Amino acid sequence: MSILCFQLFNPGWHKLKITCSPIEVVTWVGGINNTNMVDYLQEHNVPAVGGSWIVDKDLAANNDWKAIRARAADVRAVVDSRNG
Repeated sequence: MSILCFQLFNPGWHKLKITCSPIEVVTWVGGINNTNMVDYLQEHNVPAVGGSWIVDKDLAANNDWKAIRARAADVRAVVDSRNG
């Protein structure tokens, strides 16, 4: 399998939908956030999503590790529920 890191910004998911049809042999990993990650994960050629948005720069600067852990746990719950 080939993986191409496809950095997207909103409305990136729509660009992925247009682009992935002619390029089925390439798997995409895109720019993700908490509002669009489910859209990406529903695509058959998206094996993974990025998660840098989980560690917001302000949360890290303020050492708010509790909030960062909560964000990560929320994302993990969504991914686990989609994977059965």
